[in-house]
Amino acid sequence: MSDVPSNIVPGLFSLMFRLLLYEYEIRYIAHISSHKLLITIIPYHFDMTPLSRESKLKEKEAAKKDLAPQPVCAASPAAPPKQYNECRLQLRLPTGQALVNTFKAEDTLGDVVAFVRDTAKLETFGLMTSFPRKQYQPSDYGFDLKSLGLCPSSVIIVSKQ
Repeated sequence: MSDVPSNIVPGLFSLMFRLLLYEYEIRYIAHISSHKLLITIIPYHFDMTPLSRESKLKEKEAAKKDLAPQPVCAASPAAPPKQYNECRLQLRLPTGQALVNTFKAEDTLGDVVAFVRDTAKLETFGLMTSFPRKQYQPSDYGFDLKSLGLCPSSVIIVSKQ
């Protein structure tokens, strides 16, 4: 290092020291957080300690075990569908006003029609849902709200006819 100017030597040592600190800092962060993405930030040109090599091998073996097909247990029954007793309907009127009411799940669509007639003072109107898009006919007024798929809550659009 005799041909290197004396003012550069302290800078090189400082740079090497900062790189070493950077390496240990990143390894420490990766070790503490145990986040796999942070481990990839560690520069590859640094030697890995034997401890980290062993932990890498253990991680690979665990990943291989996780990828192995797991036996399907036929004894575990599927969760039964939820039973709803109430149906919360938001009725969007042609005026832009929204009526919100809670009906029993066994109430029919005819009960909703009667509610709209009494509350909004409308005589002729149609009912539809936006998603899934369905226009209800007078023949549907006898079905209960649960069988129409309106439980536990839905938005019904009231349109003028």
